[in-house]
Amino acid sequence: MSDLLGNYDVLLITSGGSDRLMRDRQRCPTFLSTTPYAQSGAVVCSLLNALNWTTVFIGLDSQPKASYHQFSFSQITAKLVDCGVTFTATTAPFSAGSSISRILMEFKRKSRVFLYFGEPPGLRNLLVAAVEFKMTHGDYVYLAICQLNIAHFGLFTWQQHDEDDEKVKMAYRSVLLLSIMDEELYGLPSFLSLVQEWAVRYQSMFNNTVLDNDLRVTALTASHAATEIAGIAVMEAVERHGELPAGDNGQLLANSILNRTYPHLGVGGIWRMGSFGIILHTVQLGSFDVEEQFLKGFLRGTETGVFETYSWARMHSRPIWHGRQFLPPDLPLCGLDGAACHSDQLFSVEVVGGCAVVLVTLAGILGSLRKIHRSRFIFGSDWWKLNDTALDTALCTFKSNVYHLTNPEPPFEIVYRPTHHYQPWQQLIFHSTFGSLAIYSISIFNGLLEFPHCYIFS
Repeated sequence: MSDLLGNYDVLLITSGGSDRLMRDRQRCPTFLSTTPYAQSGAVVCSLLNALNWTTVFIGLDSQPKASYHQFSFSQITAKLVDCGVTFTATTAPFSAGSSISRILMEFKRKSRVFLYFGEPPGLRNLLVAAVEFKMTHGDYVYLAICQLNIAHFGLFTWQQHDEDDEKVKMAYRSVLLLSIMDEELYGLPSFLSLVQEWAVRYQSMFNNTVLDNDLRVTALTASHAATEIAGIAVMEAVERHGELPAGDNGQLLANSILNRTYPHLGVGGIWRMGSFGIILHTVQLGSFDVEEQFLKGFLRGTETGVFETYSWARMHSRPIWHGRQFLPPDLPLCGLDGAACHSDQLFSVEVVGGCAVVLVTLAGILGSLRKIHRSRFIFGSDWWKLNDTALDTALCTFKSNVYHLTNPEPPFEIVYRPTHHYQPWQQLIFHSTFGSLAIYSISIFNGLLEFPHCYIFS
């Protein structure tokens, strides 16, 4: 149609088309579009590059309702190849809750950024499973992509009034929501008033017929804006020339609209027509607002006018991610090859082993100090000075849990009473412990090995 009307110099403003071929002003000189839908592939590529995320994991919900998401998935994955982003993609029935655990484990190995294409119930199931794997504490990002976060397109919210609500609400702090349309525009009072006017007109035109479904507000908004812009172009041309030149003047009118900003249209918002004949879009990225408890925009992407490029700016300075101002990186916690976690495990083993050696050494030192203190208590401060008098008069009593190897007995006392006199240099006290067997003896080396008498009392 654009080719045909271009040949006849007829102005064509559509609220739906934005094909790349239509951006060729030589081929389609009279074509303009106010489509509300940004090129999702260009938006996602620009966002990932702005956030410095080059490795992502992609999950597509295979449920029948996800037709838009399937289209968006194919557009975005084709574009990612051209913008330097490496990705792993999988398709699964997320809305049915199947295979999610396996997918989460694969995601954990490949990236920390999960791009989700599907309906809100599928994201809810994904988050419930992620909670069980402790993957919702800020280290992992679940980035959902939607047209507009309203009921007509599927409302992403934690609240379903069931037993998982509190769990999912906490998990929603790990969710980002990329809206391909301007969330702010569709919340303006002027827009909401216009929607009410459309509903009243519909009922009056069709004998008070009640609407079966919500109005397709995005398409109606784009159509309303197209009509207003065309009317402005005609009025301006008449003012300049007194009347329109002969012919249909399609290219004349189209050229007067290009590279223009319209801040006062009845639908509200600011409408900017680019040099390619396509309205320049504004998109936004939202995170979970803890105070208001819903996903709220914090990053705005504005199409620059250069082919499929966006500039990104923060919308406020409040925390955006688990009480922080920054998002996590994209690379997996263990690294792309898992080496980081492997080296951490080796380091942990070495640390534990080293600590064990130190503890055993300290235990030995403390045991020795205890024995010295006990000996001083029994023998006095000069316990180490052995002489005949001391050996003759001292009663060396040692209490220990001694168990005989062949005839176990309850704990008993070993009392040594010397019966011979020896020189101090000939006397040596020897103590060794083997498991639960303790042996206390006094040995004398004087050419021959002799054992003094030892009495055992139970």
